Amino acid sequence: MFLRGANVGGRNRFQPSALPKQLPALGLVNIGAAGTFVAHSKVSESQLRAQILQHLSFEPEIMVCAGREMIDLADAAASCSHDPLGPDLRLFVTIMAKPPTDLPKLPLCAPTAGNWEVKVMRVSGRAVLSLWRRSEKHILYPNEIVEKAFRVSGTTRSWATIEKVTRLLAAAGPR
Repeated sequence: MFLRGANVGGRNRFQPSALPKQLPALGLVNIGAAGTFVAHSKVSESQLRAQILQHLSFEPEIMVCAGREMIDLADAAASCSHDPLGPDLRLFVTIMAKPPTDLPKLPLCAPTAGNWEVKVMRVSGRAVLSLWRRSEKHILYPNEIVEKAFRVSGTTRSWATIEKVTRLLAAAGPR
């Protein structure tokens, strides 16, 4: 589960580590400060959303992904980049609120193909995989590029966060 716009720019602040303690029946595991959680209980998506929103002072968009969706995403990412990742080149994932109706031609580069900072590489369900490259001229973030290109709201996480999610899912076994 991914919260959109939580703890960003001093707005929509909350303590992600407190939510699992407030909702022990959900079996939530907090991953980081941006509002990323794994829920280990069997609960409907609507119940999960309702319980989360009861404990927040703001109403974020909540992107709920099934465990299978996250495992498929990890498989898709394996073929995404042949470049070595590091501090100046990172893999990001944007989880969209719903599947896009129109797909742009990929790869999609911004600002330009020859001088890209964000390169949208692949779509896997509601997830968009993109590479981010450090630039001294601009500071683009994958989320703004994805939302504009796909015309769907989304929330972006680093690949390191997605790896933590998939490790937790794998450790829990099939569901």
